[in-house]
Amino acid sequence: MFLDEAGVTVTQARFVHGAQTFAMSNVTSVGSARTDPSRRGPIVLVVLGVVLILAHQAASIAFGVLLAGLGAWWYQSQKPTHVVLLRSASGESRAFSSKDKTQVDRIVAAVNSAIVARG
Repeated sequence: MFLDEAGVTVTQARFVHGAQTFAMSNVTSVGSARTDPSRRGPIVLVVLGVVLILAHQAASIAFGVLLAGLGAWWYQSQKPTHVVLLRSASGESRAFSSKDKTQVDRIVAAVNSAIVARG
């Protein structure tokens, strides 16, 4: 067994995550990808907050600062999603995704080891 953690099992014969099972004999290569979150919502909040601040009215300034601060916090708190990609003759599959890049890197290394051990 090359890896058994957080609901992911990698053996020489299989890659298992939840209800998904991939036969390692079909896997030709493995890789990872990064998907960045949409920043549209936080940017809209910041812009709306700045517009309200520029309105120069006491109530709108306070609300504008609140919206701009909330938008900035939301923007900073969004993390990219890292994905394990399994490639086979029939195409590419997104086998696992996580915000934790080191976990995805460990899974990719384990699948690579399983491919090499398979021969």
